[in-house]
Amino acid sequence: AVPLEQATYEFFPGWQPLTDLQIDLLFQNAGLDMRSRSTKLGKASSDSVHAWIPDLSPGAHLYVDARVQGEGQAISDYLQDSPLGDSVGQALREVEIHGPMKGAVKLDIPLDGEGEVKASGDASFHDNKVRIASLDLPLEKVEGRLEYDNEQTRIHNLKASLWNQPLTLDYQGKRLPHAYQADLKFKGSWDSSRQRQDIPALAMLQGRSPLDVSLTELGARRVEELLWRLFYGIAA
Repeated sequence: AVPLEQATYEFFPGWQPLTDLQIDLLFQNAGLDMRSRSTKLGKASSDSVHAWIPDLSPGAHLYVDARVQGEGQAISDYLQDSPLGDSVGQALREVEIHGPMKGAVKLDIPLDGEGEVKASGDASFHDNKVRIASLDLPLEKVEGRLEYDNEQTRIHNLKASLWNQPLTLDYQGKRLPHAYQADLKFKGSWDSSRQRQDIPALAMLQGRSPLDVSLTELGARRVEELLWRLFYGIAA
């Protein structure tokens, strides 16, 4: 193996390079194997990157498997400023993540530049804040995991707090030709004694009531309209 320190690796056009890179290169037969224990991905960092090209020949693919740590916005920014900006990047604009987080990124990149770059990964939440952008829903104390690929984002059984109300949430977002569709399922119990006093629209919700709602929305909605539809089934 050939060790490199403080290197910069521009692994494919359109992607921000890996910087401050410690990496071991191993040429074996017709392939190349690269392993790193420390690097920067934009403003995010990684303590484990494995990249490999099984066969250095026409039609070759570069595979990348990385663990990533950093602020949620830094990880989102790295993927949005890439060839995946219109797919995974759009999905991550829909699910805005705030606070430190960890995750994984997997890439399959055709080196001839003709095929589609395939991406997948996940992000683990621990006491994060997450905003579902199309519905303007501010989730706090978020615990769970987000999974994504080129076209969709998925969350199952996420624990969170919405306007001081504990709930669980299932979410799937997917890209449509001219919009972004968010499918959500909420479960919980609304307790007006816990609700925030600085949101006037919440004053209409009194007492305790079970919350079991499935909702599909295209584009942004005002919070007041969403509440009326959730609890009364009519438009504001």
